[in-house]
Amino acid sequence: DLPEAKSGKEGARIEELRIGETQIGTTENMLGYIIAIGMLIAGLMVTQSLGVAGSKIAGSAVNKMPGAIARATGIRGVQERWGAYRARREAIRKEKVERVGEKLSVLKDAIAPTRLIPRITRGFWTPAGVKEADRRRAEHFEKEISRAEKVENIEEISLEKRKKMLFSWNASNQVVAAMAIIRKGETSQLDEKETSQLQEIRKTLHQRGTGETAQKFDETLNKTAPETALQVVYNNLATPEDQKRYQADIISEKALSTLSALNKKLVDKLGDRFSQIGAQYVKTKDSAEIEAALKKLPEVLHDAFLKGISAETFAGNQEKQYAFANVSGRQDLAFRDKDGNLVKVRDDKGQEITQIKAYVDDSRNASYVNRITEETLRDKDIMREIFSNKNYSTSNFAEFAKDPLKRKAIEETMEKLKGEISYEKENKEDMRLLKRATAATNGECIVEHFEGQQKCFVDLLKKGEIKAEWLEDLKHDSAKKGGFIDAIAKTGDITLVNRIAGVNREVAQSIAEIMYVDPGLPKQIKERMERDVTTVSLLQNCFRRLSLMP
Repeated sequence: DLPEAKSGKEGARIEELRIGETQIGTTENMLGYIIAIGMLIAGLMVTQSLGVAGSKIAGSAVNKMPGAIARATGIRGVQERWGAYRARREAIRKEKVERVGEKLSVLKDAIAPTRLIPRITRGFWTPAGVKEADRRRAEHFEKEISRAEKVENIEEISLEKRKKMLFSWNASNQVVAAMAIIRKGETSQLDEKETSQLQEIRKTLHQRGTGETAQKFDETLNKTAPETALQVVYNNLATPEDQKRYQADIISEKALSTLSALNKKLVDKLGDRFSQIGAQYVKTKDSAEIEAALKKLPEVLHDAFLKGISAETFAGNQEKQYAFANVSGRQDLAFRDKDGNLVKVRDDKGQEITQIKAYVDDSRNASYVNRITEETLRDKDIMREIFSNKNYSTSNFAEFAKDPLKRKAIEETMEKLKGEISYEKENKEDMRLLKRATAATNGECIVEHFEGQQKCFVDLLKKGEIKAEWLEDLKHDSAKKGGFIDAIAKTGDITLVNRIAGVNREVAQSIAEIMYVDPGLPKQIKERMERDVTTVSLLQNCFRRLSLMP
């Protein structure tokens, strides 16, 4: 407030005027400041009229003066903050108005299809109008979800808070919390009640949303938590509708990752539908996709998944048929028809042969021999064709010896083939079959299939066509009973004994002892045995019994 004017001898004057509590705000200082500013401006205006150069300098100074004054006095900062505050208030006001409008629109749309007020709604809500109302409701719900994501800062809050939000009264908050839990792979930390709530939230999404967020919900859950997805998305395949939807999603690869979470109980629920899924998948996908699916699916379920496959599945597409056989190892399915008969084709010369023979004659398929499954190895016709073909390397078959189930399958199949195999050297295919079966079982099938054919076996062993290392697991009693120990001992081949000793010392020791005491062998062989380090070590017990220590 300005003080009242008073009169005195020297006329009217103004009492002391002070702005603020500091010395700079006194009347004298403020008047001096104002006068100096005025003189400065006046000087600049005069300079501006002096010429072009002066005009530019002065004009620039005059134009910048208000800003300089605003900065010096702090007015600009106040103006900017006030403007920002008003803009923020206006944005909040507009958002509130918009949300109220949306809610009124949603309310209007909710009434539309109910026909609660027939006289008012009659003739107004056409099918197209109802559809448009549904679309606006869904868009509104999606907007609410987007707002909730921004407000809740969902990624940074704790898992416990997100769990609580699953049961929030606000559906959009429930969706936001559920999506965050799924994205972070935290579904395994949910209890049964919380997992059931995920299922309810998914239903809400599909009923109220546009479908985009619902689809994202399903896809993310399928990838991050296959086991939970089977429960939440597919209701543990409880109903035919759930099973049909799951079948469609497997074929479209939306639910492909859930194959890893399947178990026998769920597969039993699917029943024949599971093999139908497998047949449809193989029929419509390429070899890389089939291989990827089989890798995801537990191996114990492969047989049920591929049960519906036969040669007819490929509708004459030989390239796809061969590719399936290579990646799955199920030649027994690829080359038999629905009745179980081997499919016949004609070769380049026009002669009829089995398709499995045409397949193995193609050397491009030889590299896949190690993928042959246990089920294929139990098919004697298929196994015989593969094991006897020249395109395959015998060393590849030795890999089967590392798998007990495959070894057992080969032994059982060889038992079925007993009596059908020729031991004549001229029959090269059967000789290859015998050698490879021996390699694949570490000698276990020798006793059964070379019994009575010891000479044939010894000849193959001496030539190296049957390798000594394949005899690693040959049991001593079986070798003795089958007459193999005696047959090898009669050869007097010390080098052969040494080779066997490197992999099966017990068998080699028996062979060496029989050789040493056999009166029918030349004396020179015994003398060589007494000088050979390996045979001397094998004969220690024999020497002790005979009281002969060379």
